[in-house]
Amino acid sequence: MDVIKLKAFCTVAALRSISKAAEVLYYTQPAVSAQIRELENAYGARLFRRVGQQLDLTVAGEALLPQATQLLETFELSRQVVADTVEQAQKTVTLGASTMPVTHLVPELIASFQRSHPGITVSLVTGSAAQIEHMIITGDVDVGILGRTGATRGKVRFIQHDLLYDPLVVVAGSSHPWAEAEKPPSLKEIGQERYVLPPANTLTRRFVEKWFRRHGLHLDVAYELINTEAIKRMVMQGHGVTILGNLVVAQEVEAGWLRKIPCEPLDIGRTICLVHQQESELPSAVCDFCNFVTEQYG
Repeated sequence: MDVIKLKAFCTVAALRSISKAAEVLYYTQPAVSAQIRELENAYGARLFRRVGQQLDLTVAGEALLPQATQLLETFELSRQVVADTVEQAQKTVTLGASTMPVTHLVPELIASFQRSHPGITVSLVTGSAAQIEHMIITGDVDVGILGRTGATRGKVRFIQHDLLYDPLVVVAGSSHPWAEAEKPPSLKEIGQERYVLPPANTLTRRFVEKWFRRHGLHLDVAYELINTEAIKRMVMQGHGVTILGNLVVAQEVEAGWLRKIPCEPLDIGRTICLVHQQESELPSAVCDFCNFVTEQYG
């Protein structure tokens, strides 16, 4: 569809004059004449005939006019649709969050951000840290909040803003012998306990397994559950102990349903960070969101 030629044709048909059409379109008369001539060559028919000082449509021109008008209207509508879509995209942030942040940090962050930026919409996608990284690479999400992982994945470099450090802690039910013990458990006792843990592909589990190997301990996983709420309930009922992020168990520990067990050798944790691709210019809404989040934890 040659929009310029069709617009010249419709304008000449309406004004019945090439000179007047040239004034309206801000073209020279020769340019408008050339556009009409090229259109006639394309259709293989004369579109105008001169009647005195004016131009009238030929039979072919009369047949083309409603079609050309409809094509121009469709083109203008498509331009508006694209413009509206781009404008909406510029006001939307697609956030990916891994399991812990999406439960314990992200809801409050989004609420606070949208109170201060009511014109920006935040859509939320959840997954494991590895899944969120992949979605950042593919462009399915603009930015991610997740546990610290490698800053480079393949040829894609991430910009990473550290938000907070969440240490992993040993947690037992309130009736567990460790809960009332006078001394912290020894490494040997830690290696003899049964554990309720997240699946092997999670960041927490990888940290725990690495720590046990470093200390030459056997890790006895009694239950493997993907849902951290289920893990905490199993531990409350005495089915073993767990090792989770301090933020994950904070409410239950404060309520007395779980007990945080001192364990000095346990020196592992994860840094919760904001991650996005290394681009020269991010959309303004994404920049606003990143700046807001980093200021909250600055």
